[in-house]
Amino acid sequence: MELLTLPHGRQLRLDLLERFHTMSIMLAVDILGCTGSAEERAALLHKTIQLAAELRGTMGNMFSFAAVMGALDMAQISRLEQTWVALRQRHTEGAILYEKKLKPFLKSLNEGKEGPPLSNTTFPHVLPLITLLECDSAPPEGPEPWGSTEHGVEVVLAHLEAARTVAHHGGLYNTNAEVKLQGLECDLAQHLAGQHLAKALVVKALKAFVRDPAPTKPLVLSLHGWTGTGKSYVSSLLAHYLFQGGLRSPRVHHFSPVIHFPHPSHVERYKKDLKSWVQGNLTACGRSLFLFDEMDKMPPGLMEVLRPFLGSSWVVYGTNYRKAIFIFISNTGGEQINQVALEAWRSRRDREEILLQELEPVISRAVLDNPHHGFSHSGIMEERLLDAVVPFLPLQRHHVRHCVLNELAQLGLEPRDEVVQAVLDSTTFFPEDEQLFSSNGCKTVASRISFFL
Repeated sequence: MELLTLPHGRQLRLDLLERFHTMSIMLAVDILGCTGSAEERAALLHKTIQLAAELRGTMGNMFSFAAVMGALDMAQISRLEQTWVALRQRHTEGAILYEKKLKPFLKSLNEGKEGPPLSNTTFPHVLPLITLLECDSAPPEGPEPWGSTEHGVEVVLAHLEAARTVAHHGGLYNTNAEVKLQGLECDLAQHLAGQHLAKALVVKALKAFVRDPAPTKPLVLSLHGWTGTGKSYVSSLLAHYLFQGGLRSPRVHHFSPVIHFPHPSHVERYKKDLKSWVQGNLTACGRSLFLFDEMDKMPPGLMEVLRPFLGSSWVVYGTNYRKAIFIFISNTGGEQINQVALEAWRSRRDREEILLQELEPVISRAVLDNPHHGFSHSGIMEERLLDAVVPFLPLQRHHVRHCVLNELAQLGLEPRDEVVQAVLDSTTFFPEDEQLFSSNGCKTVASRISFFL
């Protein structure tokens, strides 16, 4: 941040200006390129407004927030009268949010009057500052915020004074970004039972990815394990900490084979639809999360269309997709993971001593040997496009107890020994001799609790 304010930071300032205008134009083109009805274009407009709100609130990224708002404020977008009417009719809350909150907030930022609290800012509103510092070499494409007010001098002074704040609080902005990840780490430690490998792998991969301003490829994770061991829970936590609204965010896209790809005979059509969907959403926002559930039931060959998006090419189909996150969830490899955990228990080894090196090869082999798995005929594993294969170990009785206590706490109820014991007694464990691992993990804990209350 300090470099932005220094003479030798000129190239960085010019790069940021170019990035800002490119982001705005890209979003505007995406809206204008929607050839559907006014209602369909209004829905896209609504998603863009939600994105702006998410950047302002959850992410604290004022630079990207201003870029999205810049797209919405372009004359070409403002002139879409039927689209705006449809927005007000079908997405009234989005229209009100844009007119009554987001636009006044950006105006206040541009005039140097107020900003978001420092405690929630990960990237400050530096556009007016860098526009001022580079006004000779990179004239602004629109009216300057200080040129449309009677108090232009005061606005200029406010933004120049902001340069001190930006330089002084660079460390704080970085810390704020770290705090968002620490919340995820804390939740995983508190609520994800018995998964030392999954916790470590997910947090390490996510931290490295988010900290990198220019990642070499998207983050691609494949989660494997027995049912009820926490795969979907981890995915929902990632969505919660990275996107406002979590799984309901317009930047989070969840695919299920039963819902989206139910007929294997239609795989060629599904390929076209999936490629178009991923490409369109990543063009609208490169910071998107794609969740593919039940990979065991995905039509073989379908995932092949994702291969170009998962690699390290700078540009795919005309757009840089390196800041996206792809998560694949699968039960395949669960039996092999269970066997390794069982052998460790029989050898009197602590489960925390089980290493990734023991599990990754057997999981990969289970996937490659399964012709019905979604990765089959895709080349994704063969080309090593996965950043991490994340194993989820089977849950033992004390892990299920942990889940029961967590669920009672979520319901605001005191832990009652008779309820906890009743849930444990109604849970099936395997193998038959050892009765060691829960057959359904913690998947049915919530429904069982309600039965015994």
